[in-house]
Amino acid sequence: MTRIICWFSVAVLVLLLAPPAAVAGGYEQRWAQGSVILTSGDTIDGPVIYHHDEETLEVRLADGTARTFPAINVSYFVVSDEGNPGGLSSGPQLMAGPWMGRPGMWMPPAGARRDRAPVKLFVTYMWDRDNDYSDFRSPAFFQQLTDGNTRLLKREKLVQRSITPYGPYGGMGAFGGPMGGFYTDIQSSYFLADPQGNLTPLRNVKKDILAYFRKNAKQVQAYVKDNRLSYTDPNELPLIIKYADSLGGG
Repeated sequence: MTRIICWFSVAVLVLLLAPPAAVAGGYEQRWAQGSVILTSGDTIDGPVIYHHDEETLEVRLADGTARTFPAINVSYFVVSDEGNPGGLSSGPQLMAGPWMGRPGMWMPPAGARRDRAPVKLFVTYMWDRDNDYSDFRSPAFFQQLTDGNTRLLKREKLVQRSITPYGPYGGMGAFGGPMGGFYTDIQSSYFLADPQGNLTPLRNVKKDILAYFRKNAKQVQAYVKDNRLSYTDPNELPLIIKYADSLGGG
């Protein structure tokens, strides 16, 4: 009997310490209204689903059928009235832990995060997938946040983050030990695009912006300081880029 209890305890401990499963499913966004402008010049109107992992758009037509367009066939698209019933909320989601279902499995909900921006513009750019040492580029969708000579672009992806034991989402697990977990979140990355379509990733946002606008870096820094703006605030970053672009000489 003692041996059985010992083996059971070891098995439970292994399950609790097992690495989490990869995030299941993909990230998609849905809008009730959209206009997709193809490279052929045609315009397709209807509800739009953007499948991030595949870089494709699914458009629901008035007759109830659907058409799918890869990024290579899309020039840009405009969408509004986003809604994702049953999808991710605007904040992080707690995933199932050892106390919910199969131990060690962390499953994200299907769907996508709700974004309340009234209208969004997405443009297709050739992108190297952040592989700086490769000349290979393929078409991908970017949300355009500013217009002008230099444009601010954004991409999002679904990521899995750890919950720190004893932290805000942590607790006590089996045998009184720390119980961590995982949740899904939306990670945003930003880029600058020049008129030729070349993309500059903003990995260190402040440093990379000042390097890009190096001729007017001091003026940009003064503008940010005087207006108490933050390079990492998603609502204030477009203001910084608009000002820097207005100075010219990027």
